[in-house]
Amino acid sequence: MIDGAKTSGAVTRGLFLWLKGQSIADGQGLRQRLNGEYSYHGIAAAYPAARVAQTKYTNVPADTFIYNKAGTVDNNWGLDDGVWETYQAGTNSHNGDFTDEQNWFGHELSLAHRAGAHLSEEVFVIKSAFGGTGLISGGGGSLPGPWNNEARQIGVDAYLKRSLRDLRVFRPGVRMRPPIVIWDQGQYEAGIGTTGAAYIAAFEDMYAYDTKVIESNFVLDRPPVWYLILSNFAGDANEDVINQAKIDIAALHTNVRVIDGTMYPRNADLTTAEDDPIAKGSPNNSVGLPDNNHLSHIGHTAIGELIHLDLISIGYY
Repeated sequence: MIDGAKTSGAVTRGLFLWLKGQSIADGQGLRQRLNGEYSYHGIAAAYPAARVAQTKYTNVPADTFIYNKAGTVDNNWGLDDGVWETYQAGTNSHNGDFTDEQNWFGHELSLAHRAGAHLSEEVFVIKSAFGGTGLISGGGGSLPGPWNNEARQIGVDAYLKRSLRDLRVFRPGVRMRPPIVIWDQGQYEAGIGTTGAAYIAAFEDMYAYDTKVIESNFVLDRPPVWYLILSNFAGDANEDVINQAKIDIAALHTNVRVIDGTMYPRNADLTTAEDDPIAKGSPNNSVGLPDNNHLSHIGHTAIGELIHLDLISIGYY
């Protein structure tokens, strides 16, 4: 069991991030664009301004590690093949099925930069996020299937439990803070017109299950913090319904928060200045990845910052 209780004295502490959802939770920010002028500390508040003198985000946050599962390359998520290794956006930052998808990163990059520096602690990341799947129990045609399968068989067993087992060997004696769970999902349900009530009911089922698992694997002095991300993938009325459902879910729980990512550009929306140094593709850019309606590197770094700032405001750290 990983100890998340408050301690005193010289104790090695750690921050545990669990990213869950569709491919957007895994990340669709292009690592090469971190070299441009729209990747910097403070972008959440300063956007749409370009960088002037602010510190740029790099692809390797200090003291950050990810549980990398090679089996994701051939959709075999159940393999017991995870390894804790140094996080490098663009190398091991994505669960994608193809090599070029490793160029993508998500909300974890800027959050690890900011939280790790704020706490002077190591950050540990797991990402059980897969493209195209749905939250509702009967939905989602893409592997690994609907999220009731993901929560019980893949996200929990293949990722969370095994990552904690291996973490005890990788970092013996580390005491984890209560985990931060980032839920970024809903495009599937928006696409099929799921009602807000149905989305809430399905989420509550998954949330209750995951909460029991977390309580069984961490020593907690307080609940984990969940972040639900409002999205602008389709920008239509159906997506508004799902975003409102997320707001309503947060109102039901004191430890569930909402982060609004709708004001930041999608990859398809990037201007010539914002996409530098990798010109926006039509449909694919020079890295071989699509610049579509998924959130851009700007949005991912901004959301990570907003989570960090909210964690400070609620007294998490």
